[in-house]
Amino acid sequence: MRIKELDTSHRCLLQHLETFRKMMTSYEEIRGYVNGVLQEMARDLNQQSSLLKFDEKFDEKTIPKGYLEASDIQAWKGTNDALVSIGLEGFDQGLGAIVGSSAVDQCRAFVYSRYYWSINNDTAIDQLRRKLRSPQGFVAAKQRGYLFTKELDELSIEDFCNPQALTKYFREPLNLLIDWLTKDREAIRRTAELTRK
Repeated sequence: MRIKELDTSHRCLLQHLETFRKMMTSYEEIRGYVNGVLQEMARDLNQQSSLLKFDEKFDEKTIPKGYLEASDIQAWKGTNDALVSIGLEGFDQGLGAIVGSSAVDQCRAFVYSRYYWSINNDTAIDQLRRKLRSPQGFVAAKQRGYLFTKELDELSIEDFCNPQALTKYFREPLNLLIDWLTKDREAIRRTAELTRK
C-alpha cells in the first residue's frame, strides 16, 4: 500500500506546530483557572451550612466535566433520583462560553430534575414547569429533564481575568437559585405530587 503525501493543511500545521502547542498550553491554563475559581466558590458555598440545607451539596469533582450542581429532595418516589438540582454548566467549553463566541454556547444556570428525566414523560414535566414559579430571570427549558434555564451574560476579558469578578459572575445566578430552592422546596414537592397523579 502506498502512503499518501500530507496535504497542505497538514504541512501548514507542522510549520506552526510550536504556536499550536503554546495555544493548547494556554487553553489548559485558562481552563485550570476557571476550574480553580469554581472549586473555591463551591467550597465556600458548602461551608455556609446555614445557606445550604440541601440533601446533596455542591460537588467540586464534577467541575472538570463542565458542570457544578447541588441536589435536593433525594430518592423521590423511591427512586435513586433527586427531584430537583440547581447549578451551572457549559464552562468546559472554555473562554468563549464566558466572554462570548459564536463557536460555543454561553454558560448557563439551570434547574434540573433527574427524576423527571428518568421517567421520560414530557407531559408531566411540562405541567410541572407551568405550575412552578420560575427563579428570577429564568425561562422554561426545552430540553428533557430541565425545568428552567438562564444563559449567563457575556463577561468582559478584564472581568474574566479578575478572580473576584469571575466568582461574582458564577455566584450571582447560583445565589438566585439557592434562594429560590430554599424558599420553594415545599411548593416544588407539593406540585410534583400533584403533577404525577
